[in-house]
Amino acid sequence: MPRQEKSPKKKSKKKSPKKSEEEDPAMDEADINRFLQNALDQANAKAEQKLEERLKALEAELTKKYQDERIELQDAFQV
Repeated sequence: MPRQEKSPKKKSKKKSPKKSEEEDPAMDEADINRFLQNALDQANAKAEQKLEERLKALEAELTKKYQDERIELQDAFQV
């Protein structure tokens, strides 16, 4: 009688960790929220800094333009 081949063994499922070993899902969510809040705070700080720099550049540009126009008008009326 021919010998029957054994079917391959099924891999046993890994046992899930015990509850004491599991991480607290609320802590995970709190960590994620904290990281997201930090990222938002940093992005807002960068955006505010860029805005301040742009406002200063525009102020300087407008001041120079105003001074140039004032000098031009003064020269025109001094003739």
